[in-house]
Amino acid sequence: MKTPLLIEQHFHGAYGVDFNKAGADDIIGLSYKLRKLGIGGFFPTLVTDSVQNINRQIAIIKEAAKSCPAILGIHLEGIFINPAKKGIHNPEHFLELTVCLLYTSPSPRDRTR
Repeated sequence: MKTPLLIEQHFHGAYGVDFNKAGADDIIGLSYKLRKLGIGGFFPTLVTDSVQNINRQIAIIKEAAKSCPAILGIHLEGIFINPAKKGIHNPEHFLELTVCLLYTSPSPRDRTR
């Protein structure tokens, strides 16, 4: 019996690929491995990190998405988290969510195919 492909919503990486550190080619290569496992789409998840690294990795994931339709968006985990619920996240990298920040942040969905 065949089943439809699955969507992975919260995924930090696999097979040695960490989305907080990976290059575009690594992310695209991982998508092929996931497809063989029945995962047809995914949202690369970036864990709390410096603003500079988050912005760099958003740009890299957006570049990979140009040739990889399996990338459905980006999940930003923790950067705006409640410090009282921080878990393992490093509070040094937390940001206060403001309207100004929302309008100046790059949108992971701004891409062309």
